[in-house]
Amino acid sequence: TTTTTTTTTTTTTTTTPVTRRAMMRGFALAAAAAAVGTGAAQHARAEGGLGDAFSSTLFPKEQLSKIDRASVVMDTDILKDPKVQAGLNELREYRSKLTALRTEFNSNPQMDIIESFKKTFSVSQLRDDLNKVNSVLDEETQLKTDRIVRGIIQDLGEIYAAAKTKADAPRTPKKIEKTNSWLDKLTNDFDKLLSFY
Repeated sequence: TTTTTTTTTTTTTTTTPVTRRAMMRGFALAAAAAAVGTGAAQHARAEGGLGDAFSSTLFPKEQLSKIDRASVVMDTDILKDPKVQAGLNELREYRSKLTALRTEFNSNPQMDIIESFKKTFSVSQLRDDLNKVNSVLDEETQLKTDRIVRGIIQDLGEIYAAAKTKADAPRTPKKIEKTNSWLDKLTNDFDKLLSFY
């Protein structure tokens, strides 16, 4: 007589709960990535800078460090175009005005810097100038400098968010520090791009 024994194994699957915060952050990252992909002017807002989160994911910082300036090819015919030259001059003027605004903000961190920026920077014109100037570079380099171009536009939105205060409320030291941090980044991004010319 043969006896057959059957063993039943039960597998228990443990599911890690997804927090509402993680879910919302995931949605925000997906929306931000889609916005960049479609060229929409979206500025994600979050504690600590959500913009940096998706920007570093889509456009890793190491890309910029790998740019070999000696190998960059510049189309001199496009560079000579009056519209491109005008755009380049406007970018240099924006950079100069940025220095003046930073000096003013350091002297008076309670100034209405948002209004001053809106009067100084036309986002649509700035974007147009950036695209014209960037078109001078070869395609391979543009894949890397595109991150700087997007960064400059994003920096403006982040400065507005960092400097914004409630009505009649003074700007806190934390907001002043954060605003200065984004001013530093905007300055660096302008310098990175203009260094090619």
